[in-house]
Order: sequence, then structure tokens, then C-alpha cells
Amino acid sequence: MSGPCDRLARRLPALVDDPGALAEEEFAHVRGCLRCQAALAQHRRIRRTVGALAPGEAGPPATDEVRAALEARAARRRRVVRRGMAVGLATVTAVGLGAAVAVRRRSA
Repeated sequence: MSGPCDRLARRLPALVDDPGALAEEEFAHVRGCLRCQAALAQHRRIRRTVGALAPGEAGPPATDEVRAALEARAARRRRVVRRGMAVGLATVTAVGLGAAVAVRRRSA
């Protein structure tokens, strides 16, 4: 399942340099989506941090490597959160079903 956030994820870094990098409906999504706004803020922080490095410390390839590493870390974090949410949902469902069965047995 691929939502608008997933489709825009790779294009958000371009938005840091070019406000016209997205179509109007895509930009409207970013304006109203906290997830995309957070991702865009992260790309802006990366750009500021890399820009603050002294000349010669990091060139464009290093910027790409840093961005790729941070994006991979964020993707791993999202997978862990999704797994945790799935386990939590399964636990709540199991507890709820168990409680429903217990109430029904007492009623019978």
C-alpha cells in the first residue's frame, strides 16, 4: 500500500531548494500532512548542517551519503514502529476477545 507520503518521500529534498518542485496538489498534501512536514523539516536540517561544514569537509557525494544513511535509518525506525503497532493491536484484540468470551461464559 503506497500512500501520498510514500510517493512524495523521494521528492521532498527537491522542495528544500525549489518550492515549485511539486505539483500544486502534491504541495497541498505536504502543507496539510504532519508526516510530510516532519520529513521536509529533516531535509532542511540536513541541508543546513551540511552547509555549515567547512569547505573541503564534505562535498556533494558526502551529502548524498549522509542523506542516504539518514533515510535508511528513518526507514528502519518506521518499520520498527509499524511492527510495534501491529503487535500492540494484536495484543489489544486478543485481550478484548478474551474478555468478551469471559463475559459470555459468566452470562451463560
